[in-house]
Amino acid sequence: MRRASKPKTTQSRGISKPSVQRLAASPALHPPPKSEFYIGEDSRLKAVEDVDVFSRHPSPRALGGAADAASKFPGGRTTAGYPYLLQRLSDHVYSVCAYCRDPSLGARFVFKKIKGFKRAVWVPPPNCGLGGTDAPAGAAVVDTLHLHMVDKSNGRSRLTGEALCRSVSSETTHLFINSFKDAPALADAISRCGALQVVTIFESNVSQAVVEALAAKGASLRGLLIDKCTPDGLGTGDGCWASLFAASPGLLWCTLNMSVGWPFGAHSWETLPTSLRALSVTQPMYGVGAAQPAEVEALATAAKRLPALKWLKIGNADPGL
Repeated sequence: MRRASKPKTTQSRGISKPSVQRLAASPALHPPPKSEFYIGEDSRLKAVEDVDVFSRHPSPRALGGAADAASKFPGGRTTAGYPYLLQRLSDHVYSVCAYCRDPSLGARFVFKKIKGFKRAVWVPPPNCGLGGTDAPAGAAVVDTLHLHMVDKSNGRSRLTGEALCRSVSSETTHLFINSFKDAPALADAISRCGALQVVTIFESNVSQAVVEALAAKGASLRGLLIDKCTPDGLGTGDGCWASLFAASPGLLWCTLNMSVGWPFGAHSWETLPTSLRALSVTQPMYGVGAAQPAEVEALATAAKRLPALKWLKIGNADPGL
């Protein structure tokens, strides 16, 4: 596989004019303020390694997980291990949840060297991480982004469509999906949920039916992360993405990154809600189905119409963030 050059990192300054990561490198930014509503790096914080969090707060048995110890996974309990990778993803998700519940809390990360590379590690506000007193819990959350949901022998998800659909209900307001390839079951599960507030989907298949199911929950949707996912039958998808944004007038956080292709078009951004505080739309690092400059420019132009935006990334996916 041809190696791509390492992109430069752009950070949000947390002020009225957001930073932009474009296809071209952006200039270095001043140290960010640490005010309320801020999104970005905060070097005052410390990222805590706590892979035992999954044992203290196990996934519901109905999801079909297995309580394997962190030491049994590749890399074990080390910083370079798979359990800590999953903890970092969980911390990112719960940081977004906290922000969507109360934007004045902000959303902050620190940079940490992992496997020789500088990585952003999100730090949830106090009591807002997995199992925290201020985190979504009980029937309100179905969280499959959990070590117990991964088969230690092959890294595959233990989640089935049947278990997922059985676990959600009209009380589900937070849905976190990881490594799930059954797009029809995902769309069905989303439809079975109640007034969804935050939905995160990592390394899964996303179809037009999934996007349409999300749009049906748009009235209550405040946070959406679709990261390193594979388009399942999506073309440019102008219609379904525009419908999703139009149906989500209170959306605060939106992350869209596909591992293959750029299933968006210029018209996808015409209905971006003015409520957005964080917007990240990135493309594959290795140039597979990369966006055309005109498509990226259309998104950048649309973002200028978002008065509340604090954090903006457009262009190549940055492995550090």
